[in-house]
Amino acid sequence: MKKMMALVTMLALMATPAFGVGYVELSDWNTVGVGGAGNHQAFTIDGQYSYHCLNTPGQITKVSNLDGVQTSSVLVNNSQWTAANGGTSSNITAYYGIGMSGDYVQFTESGSDAVWRVDKNTGSIHALASTAQILSHIQIAQPSLTSVQLLTASTVSVGGDHVFYEGKSDSILQTAGEGTVTTLLSDIQLTALTGTDNVSGGMDQAANGDLYWGNTSDTMWKLVGGTGTNVVQVLSASDITAVTQGSNPSFGDILTAPDGFVYFGESEADCIMRFDPASPAASLEVYVSSEELIAGPMGSNAFRTLGWYDGNLAWHRFNEYGTYVVPEPASLALLALGGLLAMRRR
Repeated sequence: MKKMMALVTMLALMATPAFGVGYVELSDWNTVGVGGAGNHQAFTIDGQYSYHCLNTPGQITKVSNLDGVQTSSVLVNNSQWTAANGGTSSNITAYYGIGMSGDYVQFTESGSDAVWRVDKNTGSIHALASTAQILSHIQIAQPSLTSVQLLTASTVSVGGDHVFYEGKSDSILQTAGEGTVTTLLSDIQLTALTGTDNVSGGMDQAANGDLYWGNTSDTMWKLVGGTGTNVVQVLSASDITAVTQGSNPSFGDILTAPDGFVYFGESEADCIMRFDPASPAASLEVYVSSEELIAGPMGSNAFRTLGWYDGNLAWHRFNEYGTYVVPEPASLALLALGGLLAMRRR
């Protein structure tokens, strides 16, 4: 028995890739890509269900029973999507910021330049804030504007609304219920508080209301409490490069996770980093390196959206690929046991 346990332990170590945290595939592309659409754009997880925005042509799929025998279905097909947006966008070009708001899957989409809600059970879809409603709001301060541009930075707020960066007015906006848009930080305020009105990469809001984002000056900022103008720098470019040994950091997605850490993609080093908000620079570390991503089942460092599943960090790879997750130690033990049984059968 002791020999068997030693073998299981050894196999567990073998099952773990020869690097830091290790990760496994959560859902493969055959499951995520059901229905024939391509290009995995973004995903979010709600308990034992995951929801995936696909592009070319646009559709939303739903994967059920994540920790068991997974099944998948098309929640929103392309005809439903194009009907909802009036034919302005055949694809669903969603990036960061997709999340759950009650029974809704909520996200911004850059083809239609609107904020969308999809009923997670029925697939019914409607705009939380339409292009026209967003444009009408930004024209109050800047009447010369004639169009809307929704970029990558957005997030579901702690109250279930949506916070997003609008690229024509260069401001951070927030919905306030159906069809209403307000300004959280104007372009003038962003410039005065952070030195630039550009927001780059992802955005997320912690449970305490703190809103995090990166900018083109390679620095990360937060709006304390998510209201007012108390904006503080979280990380400088030198804080990041001191850890990555790079030169020009760039932000991908940002996730304020239930474990208390803030995770973010760093695009120059192609790695996933994290820090403790109580001491960001001092606690900053590479959580999953580029080498670790490539050595694992994804076989690439081209991750995109960050998510959270069963107490662990998850992410997906753009294009015809699925989702991945850092496993619990018990998962590795099961992998090891499976390897042992396979050896015994041989």
